[in-house]
Amino acid sequence: MSNIEINPIPSIFDQIKAEFLQARKDRNEFAVKAFSTFIGDLETKAKSGRKEAEINDINVIAAIKNALSKLEELKKLLSDPVKIGEVDLEKSLFLKYLPAQLSPMEIQVIIENSGLDNLGKIQGLFKQHYAGKYDAAEVTRASKKLLGLN
Repeated sequence: MSNIEINPIPSIFDQIKAEFLQARKDRNEFAVKAFSTFIGDLETKAKSGRKEAEINDINVIAAIKNALSKLEELKKLLSDPVKIGEVDLEKSLFLKYLPAQLSPMEIQVIIENSGLDNLGKIQGLFKQHYAGKYDAAEVTRASKKLLGLN
């Protein structure tokens, strides 16, 4: 019997740290700064010991979404095309780590097939089974529509 070694898929955090190290080797100061700040923020929060600050894929995805949202807000305040380009570049560093998002149609089908008739329970379903893969506002909108709460 042969020994087959299966390498586990690295966590999103491990992938980001690997890209950070590669950016350091490549002397890509822009990427180093962006990744360093992101990694440092996550590690600082993790030291609090709170469950919601644990470094796992779900929390890393939430942190990426939060960072992207802040970058989008910053972009709205900028008028310098160079600075806007830098914000877009920083966003591109992190976008690739987000899982494919459920489409509005997929969200609607999941809600319809769930048999749930309570907004909170529907939101809980998505949080438990589709963490990081859906837009919460779209789930709320579709739920309200299907439940007749508009």
